Amino acid sequence: MHVVILPIGYPRDPSDINGVFFREQAIALAKRKLQTAVIVPPRSLPKDPRRWSDFLRTPYYVQDEGVITYRPRFMNWSFLNSRKRTQVIKRGCRQFDGYCSAYGKPDILHAHSALIGGEIAMAISQKYHIPFVVTEHSSGFGRGMIPSCDLLKAKKVLSSADVLVTVSASLLHTLESSFSDTFPRARVIPNILSDDFLSSTPSSASLTGFFTFLNVGLLNPIKRQDLLLKAFLRAFERDESVTLRIGGYGPEMKRLQKLAKELGIGNRVTFLGKLDRTQVLKEMNQCQAFVLSSEFETFGVVVIEALSQGKPVIATRCGGPEEILHAGNGILVQKNDEKSLADAMVRLRTDYLNYESDCIREDCLDRFSEDAVVSQLVSMYEDILRKYNVKR
Repeated sequence: MHVVILPIGYPRDPSDINGVFFREQAIALAKRKLQTAVIVPPRSLPKDPRRWSDFLRTPYYVQDEGVITYRPRFMNWSFLNSRKRTQVIKRGCRQFDGYCSAYGKPDILHAHSALIGGEIAMAISQKYHIPFVVTEHSSGFGRGMIPSCDLLKAKKVLSSADVLVTVSASLLHTLESSFSDTFPRARVIPNILSDDFLSSTPSSASLTGFFTFLNVGLLNPIKRQDLLLKAFLRAFERDESVTLRIGGYGPEMKRLQKLAKELGIGNRVTFLGKLDRTQVLKEMNQCQAFVLSSEFETFGVVVIEALSQGKPVIATRCGGPEEILHAGNGILVQKNDEKSLADAMVRLRTDYLNYESDCIREDCLDRFSEDAVVSQLVSMYEDILRKYNVKR
């Protein structure tokens, strides 16, 4: 089977974590002996004229762990207006033409995001009569951030796709509410747990001394780390044996550091800054529990990363975590509720020894490992191709 993936973004190199989930899925498919390629769509012309020559140079192919990857010389992921997006879609289609000349026509297209990636896939599908799938990840639909003109474009793409995939049932419900329509060919397929977490050997964090909660994510308002700090104070104001570590970077960093000091917990809260995968894995092994305080999550990759290391998780009912957590691996609380979050942190610390680390990890791998998720993707591709060939 020959699959071409059209992502909305992509890592600039193997160490870059931006868009890493698209790369990991492509590599996982290649491991299953599918001929897999990624065509990264070009974006808008860089503002700095000194970079224009890089942008306009011919893109190049690289072999990335068995995946043929078509990379622009310059990738600028800034917002695109309608005119620029039309140009990007045309350039993406031309890139695909060049790919077909070199490697042949694929059996199926898999786009990530209805806008840009899905629009390119739809245009290619109409020209070459190739079935296409769209996986939607964006929380923008639930947060009302998609302009009405883009909603119309997204609906056209998702309605035209042979299958719409969402990373959670909650996101599918949000899309159907946003479009006042149903998608009968939709499937829910979760994100893949990175092989880094799959192959690691979790270490049991000792309960002697400090009890550490960990939070990892972008430091922006929807992640609600401000709520987490207040809940931490409410729960453990008089218990200095409990600490909180926050990994990540973003526009809220200074405000959160100031808030921690104002609350009088600056000596028990550590801001770790930007972390790579190795550092995240280390932090998850050293903590006792993970806590997610977000207002919106379409899935929650950090949740399954923590579970893969046998750590119980507290998470808000913000979309994705509701389909990941259960009584045996963590606690769900209402979002934007400081008291509920604080109560859950106290309860988890008190009941910590009732959580079985090995069972938490095994359950996570059964549901989110490469084998578990890729099997669903391959089965979906095969179903589409059978129906497509019969229809054709």
